[in-house]
Amino acid sequence: LSDLRVLCSLINYFVPNLIPTEILLNDRWSLNLALAIIDDVLCCKSNLSSEDLILADEMSICAFICYFFLVFFKYHQSEIAIRRADEMRRRQFNASQKLRKLDETNIDEDKKQLEQEVSECNQELTNLRKRYDLRS
Repeated sequence: LSDLRVLCSLINYFVPNLIPTEILLNDRWSLNLALAIIDDVLCCKSNLSSEDLILADEMSICAFICYFFLVFFKYHQSEIAIRRADEMRRRQFNASQKLRKLDETNIDEDKKQLEQEVSECNQELTNLRKRYDLRS
């Protein structure tokens, strides 16, 4: 894992084009930079340094790989939850706007369907907020 391209490829798998591997040298400074980028993107602090990767301390590398995948999968999952919450907010807003327009025409069938859609969107947003630490 002391080869920078391997680590950068793993990072770029989760966050595409975050680290350009073509311009970085395969040295300790670049490895420390990649580790710092991981810490910044994930808002976590790993105690791993380039020394641990270069010396190939098996326990450190295994712990880091587990940490890396668990946290990046959580990061990926949170991005999906945020996109889903945004989609639900848009659907809720659109249904609310249509509902306001229908209030003027008094069409009960469409009104019930739109009220149900608004209710479903509210429920979905509530569930997303409970499962994931999402701000409104």
